[in-house]
Amino acid sequence: MLLPRLSAIVLAAAGAANAFKDASPFLLFSSESLSDDLARSQQLARVADVERSAYEYISSCKWDHHIIQTRPGLKAADYQELPLLRRRLAVLQSTHRYEVSETIGGDLASLAERAAEKCAGKPGEGVQYQPAAEALSTAATRRRRQLEATDLSIDSLLSAIEAKGESYIVMLAGVPEAQSNVEDRQHPPYEMDEPYPTGLHTDLKRDLTTNANDSSNAQASLPLFEKYKFLSPAIFMGLVVTILLGSILYVGITAIAGLEVSYFAFSKEMGSQGQAQRNKQQ
Repeated sequence: MLLPRLSAIVLAAAGAANAFKDASPFLLFSSESLSDDLARSQQLARVADVERSAYEYISSCKWDHHIIQTRPGLKAADYQELPLLRRRLAVLQSTHRYEVSETIGGDLASLAERAAEKCAGKPGEGVQYQPAAEALSTAATRRRRQLEATDLSIDSLLSAIEAKGESYIVMLAGVPEAQSNVEDRQHPPYEMDEPYPTGLHTDLKRDLTTNANDSSNAQASLPLFEKYKFLSPAIFMGLVVTILLGSILYVGITAIAGLEVSYFAFSKEMGSQGQAQRNKQQ
């Protein structure tokens, strides 16, 4: 009875971990307040729910500029490499942005395509749809450069729009990589973060970055669940293994506690003294 249950738990955990592995972030922010359905950010959501709520709002096409970008391989942790974007989000009110750290159960590329097609007839600048064909690299240095280029591009574009006093809405969505790209990058080439490690420097410098003013940190004013990622595949699998080992320990303790010894085995007639008396009588 217990073995089938444990097998079901392990299979469910493996499926959940695989789902989290393919999770992609979704970010939507605007120069105007969003609708009530999009006013609260989430840690985890289904793609179908995000697509339904976001498309219903974006399809109004009421802004002067509609900036829509998708990026294969983008993860929630990559936002740390977008300092200009994070600085903008930090000064925006919570009603002006909607963020989902992990979306599961689908692909957000269809949402971007539908939104771009819906607002394609907008006069003026209209829609600026940029589906990125190149997936983010697994090499740390190259990936950081790709993210920095994306960050600078979005910031420059928004700065020009704000200088004109025009309205805008920005949608940045991560999409899963194509299976062929994933297989080709199973064993990426090793790339050093820096050609000459700082450990080889002979000069000693005091690290004063920790004493910098917190106002320069874009995440200082973010809510707790947006600043830290509490649920990850590693933590999830750790909890599942803990429950599994706890169940095994419980079965063992229960089996030992259920052992019973007959009271008759401790009686005087059947004990060692009773046996000795019978031998004397004989």
